[in-house]
Amino acid sequence: SPEQVSGDPEEVDTRSDVYALGVITYQLLSGRLPHQIDSTSIPEAARIIREQEPPLLGTLNRGLRGDVETIAARAMDKDRQRRYQSAQALASEIRRFLAGEPIEAKRDSAVYLLRKVLRRHRGLVILSAAFFTTVTVLAIALAVLYSRQSHLRGVLRSDTSRCASWRRSTTPSLSSS
Repeated sequence: SPEQVSGDPEEVDTRSDVYALGVITYQLLSGRLPHQIDSTSIPEAARIIREQEPPLLGTLNRGLRGDVETIAARAMDKDRQRRYQSAQALASEIRRFLAGEPIEAKRDSAVYLLRKVLRRHRGLVILSAAFFTTVTVLAIALAVLYSRQSHLRGVLRSDTSRCASWRRSTTPSLSSS
């Protein structure tokens, strides 16, 4: 479990066992481990287990989408507070599924998933937000400058026209004097 590879014995409890049961379930259903860490170093494998989400079962086998995928994902959630709190709770959930009853675990909402992605890629998100803010400010500034330029062209045309009219009206009177 992520808390076991972190090395903090205070974090390890029955939910670590639930994580292990989730890994076994994942392997039995998909035929592979959640994380492909065979050829990685131990520190890298620990980082992957702590930080990366395994592929959802439904992406490996369309027949596993839905409740089965949700149960396995909940058992292997990185956040132990979101996992089933005991092996008994996991077993009860599996019994509900097998009996055709609604499961208690729900798929993660789009907002929750977005928040997780944004948190994981915080630097990139900040950089992207700064870029789009800069582009938006520049676009607004250019629109304002273009609008002012158009207005000034109109004023200039009007003044030029007025000036030409004034010259025409005053020129004959100068030549007649």
